[in-house]
Amino acid sequence: MLRQHDNDHLVLLGNHVAEAFGVSDFRLWCWTHVHDRWILRLPHPSGRCRTWNSPTNVTRLPALLDVGATDEAIRAALADDMDPH
Repeated sequence: MLRQHDNDHLVLLGNHVAEAFGVSDFRLWCWTHVHDRWILRLPHPSGRCRTWNSPTNVTRLPALLDVGATDEAIRAALADDMDPH
C-alpha cells in the first residue's frame, strides 16, 4: 500500500492505520525510511490514549512534524530515535 502514495512523508495515527499500511512493527515516535518515503508512526490521538497525557510526548511532537525540515535535519534532531528499517 505504501507504493500507491505520492507523498514523501506519511504520518500514521494509531495501530489500526499502521496495520493497514503494513508497518505495525515500526517503532512509535520514530521516522522510518522505507520505499523512498519517511513514515512517522504515532499513537492514536483519541482521549483514551494515555500516551498523549505525557508533557514530554506533547512537547516533542512539533519537532517531529516540522514539514520544512530537511531529511538531514530530521536525522540530526532525532538521531537517537531513528530506525533505519
